[in-house]
Amino acid sequence: MFKEKSENIFKTNKVQSFIDEFAEKNSDDILQKIKNEKKISSIPDGFELLLCSNTDLKLEIAKILNEAVNSLSPLHLKRLDSLFRERTSLEWSYDWAEESPNNLLESSMTKKERVTILGLCSFHPNGYFREKAVEELANFSTGNEFSYFLIRLNDWVEIIREKVIDKVKNYINSINTKVVIDNLPLIFHLRKCKRYDHSNIINEIISIFSNEEAYSKLKRGFNSDDEKIRRYCYKIAIEKEIFNNKEIIDYILTDLSAYNRLFAIRKLKERVSLKDFEYFIQSFLSDNYAPIRKKILEIFYKFDPQKSIKRLKEALLDENGSVREIARYFLRKHCNYDFKSFYRSILKNEDICIGAIYGIGETGNSDDTRYISSFLNHDKVSIVKAAIYSLAKLNFEEYKDQFILLLADERPGVSKQAKIVLQDKIYKSDAKRIYKIFNKNKMTHIKRNTASLICSVKNKWEVLIYILEICTNNNDKISNVGYSALSRWKRKCNEIFVSPTKNQILNLEKALNDYGDSIEKEDKNLIEYHLGFFK
Repeated sequence: MFKEKSENIFKTNKVQSFIDEFAEKNSDDILQKIKNEKKISSIPDGFELLLCSNTDLKLEIAKILNEAVNSLSPLHLKRLDSLFRERTSLEWSYDWAEESPNNLLESSMTKKERVTILGLCSFHPNGYFREKAVEELANFSTGNEFSYFLIRLNDWVEIIREKVIDKVKNYINSINTKVVIDNLPLIFHLRKCKRYDHSNIINEIISIFSNEEAYSKLKRGFNSDDEKIRRYCYKIAIEKEIFNNKEIIDYILTDLSAYNRLFAIRKLKERVSLKDFEYFIQSFLSDNYAPIRKKILEIFYKFDPQKSIKRLKEALLDENGSVREIARYFLRKHCNYDFKSFYRSILKNEDICIGAIYGIGETGNSDDTRYISSFLNHDKVSIVKAAIYSLAKLNFEEYKDQFILLLADERPGVSKQAKIVLQDKIYKSDAKRIYKIFNKNKMTHIKRNTASLICSVKNKWEVLIYILEICTNNNDKISNVGYSALSRWKRKCNEIFVSPTKNQILNLEKALNDYGDSIEKEDKNLIEYHLGFFK
């Protein structure tokens, strides 16, 4: 907002009056977006309001900017650096080399507010200005300035980068361990930066975790609200072997981030001793995140193939397909295991098992449908979904009519699963039956699922008739299905060279007459243009 106007103000003799007038008119709106709407993209605009001469307003701006910036995660702060380059004025006719970041400060601002403003100054596009901001930041020791130094380590101006290296090194001591932990995402982000090789400074920073004092600080890092900080604390603790494996496992188990748990498991797998292995396996085999269960089975088999057999057999009944698949893979490597008989015996002799229903669909043949067809009438949604999945794999054509009827099921999960197995397998003859279900039912999930299938009919002209009607539906969730299908039709209409029948031409003309006003005029013209070749 401010950039476009501010790039010209330095060419006039009314610089300050322009800034003050702009601040008076726009400050409420800009500060509202920063404070209440939490818009990170408005922070550069708020920063430039500091150029005004109204001291009270500057103090208010500083307070709001400080609260907003300090609420950002380290990587969001890095994103703010990029935003400043895009949004902040860089007027070359103005002598930034002579300007001082201190001019934006007021004596009554708190230390943290000053650090925030100087930190934002270090994001400025002008190198001279950034360099001065870095020098001023070095006069503070709140800990917040460390984040800005880390970001400037990858500055494109080498002089700034070299100055910042020394300032970063001042923080490499046990006193600043907490500050370092809070900034681990920025430190490890430097490994991805290609402008310079940051490996030496990264290793120096991480070296502070080589002593016993780091133990309690890392423990606090395990409980951070920022999942990336927790992840990097696990990484350091495992690689530096500060904790015993059992202790780390106990922390990982309580981490709400599935990705963090998987990350730590991958790091731990090479370091788990025979003594800790059983505890390691038992802790994660029942994890609710399937990729973790899968990874644990893989580790278990490689660690001790013979002992893993029991667990692999249990995993054959896992509700997740990728876990069942990897269990079958390792069992197949170990012995000639008869999976079909295994799943059949479960379905014959035991209570209903979802894993067995899925499993027979993945390993059985068309004769095995008799074990699971009755589950289509089950009360439990997950059982019906498993049955639909497996019957579609074993003998789709035999059960296609039942799948179409299940589209009208009042349970959204059942209707959606029926739609999934029918997708891309709907032809002109099926469309009329599904269209009846679409018209007969009022429930949104049924209409949306049937609309999706109707719009996938494998007939260039027939499908367009349905698409035009669906585009006019009063429910946005359904009409959007039609508009998406119309976009696909436009992209592919010149790829299929098939002539419409006379009946299709008549129906399309009627559809255009009834529904044509509900679509874009250019879309209507395109359809009429294509139809014109066949009249």
